[in-house]
Amino acid sequence: MENESLPTENIKSPNDQSEIVDSYSANPNQIVYDLLHQSDFDINVTDAYFAKKVNAPNKPNEYTYLKLNQARLGDKIYLVVKCYGKPPKGSLVISIREMEKKGNELNLYPQKSISFLVNGVEKTELQFTIDEKIEYIQEIEIRPKDDEKYQELVDKLNSLENKSTHLTIRTEIKDTNATKVNFKGILTGEFDAVKGARYYDFLNEEKEYFTLYNLSSCFCSKLKIDSEGFISGGKVEKNKIASCNNGSNMTEVKIIVLHRTAGGVAAGTLSHMNTNKYGAHFVIDNAKNTDGTIYHAISIYKKGTHMGRGQYKITKDNNWGNHNSIGIEVCGYSYTSDGKKRVGANGNLPHGYWQEVTEEQAKSLSCLVKFLLEHYNLTIDDVKCHEDLCAKDPNEGKDVYKKMMNYWH
Repeated sequence: MENESLPTENIKSPNDQSEIVDSYSANPNQIVYDLLHQSDFDINVTDAYFAKKVNAPNKPNEYTYLKLNQARLGDKIYLVVKCYGKPPKGSLVISIREMEKKGNELNLYPQKSISFLVNGVEKTELQFTIDEKIEYIQEIEIRPKDDEKYQELVDKLNSLENKSTHLTIRTEIKDTNATKVNFKGILTGEFDAVKGARYYDFLNEEKEYFTLYNLSSCFCSKLKIDSEGFISGGKVEKNKIASCNNGSNMTEVKIIVLHRTAGGVAAGTLSHMNTNKYGAHFVIDNAKNTDGTIYHAISIYKKGTHMGRGQYKITKDNNWGNHNSIGIEVCGYSYTSDGKKRVGANGNLPHGYWQEVTEEQAKSLSCLVKFLLEHYNLTIDDVKCHEDLCAKDPNEGKDVYKKMMNYWH
């Protein structure tokens, strides 16, 4: 497991090139790397994570791998491990381990491997020969091949308190004559093949356990649009606000815009919309008993009022606006940097950070956005953050987008 107490004072910055010697002219056959602690007899495993493959920003023919903190049972995702080094001999072995509970405590040294599929073949580990590559990547499907075992795992997840379990990604170095093996850039000691391979269990980006939950919580396929242009099904409830549905009709939808309410639960937002006769099409609640409930307030056939003034050049150049966008409000307060809610008398204080998006809000948003993208024949690139389009507080939509992508499928 990650050990925050391990000494780090001797770790050099990636920018410290003091030990790198350019010896190409002296020995043209020698490979000189510009990577941290790189040598022919060192192995450095610096990261391991679940990921989604997405288009690289502004590079339509290139891809990148977006880190995930959660995965759904049955999802097709990628395992990505960053490993530097080219010893004369060595294998990188990757497995997924479940953090089973004993009473109320998690077993910090998980022994149980999770089965997964690679091109339809069930495996409990991946093995790569360590070579010049920096990233070792494999698409997997998180489920056993046997349907009965799959159902057993579904039933197990449904029986747990949060319908989920915790995972780590274990990386091991085997069958090597490397003199040192480093994990996360922290020297863990000399490698001794006789005593057994060293391993390291990686956590997610927030230094927490990865979460595996049941795919059945997705309700995308249950959503329907009625004759008025209101969506219902799953966790979406029709909550038509008459005073907000008198706008002009939308002839097309080009983008979906993510917002925060800067207020409390959905009831207050819906009341404000009714009184002031403006707002976004959808509001996603975070109240205790209705966390993740989506209230559909304005027909998708009607123009909402959510884009605001102070529009940026990119917005004007693309002719984006209320007339061709769907707005989604995710309930959550804005706070000052010292933790004061920016409401009432504190409303004019500078913004510091946003209330955290709940897991249920993120799951519901993921399903709603997926449904809307398919309905309008759009892509994930057409999902925009409010602050990138208009003058708004920082990270209003970005925090929401990032949390949503943990559940993207």
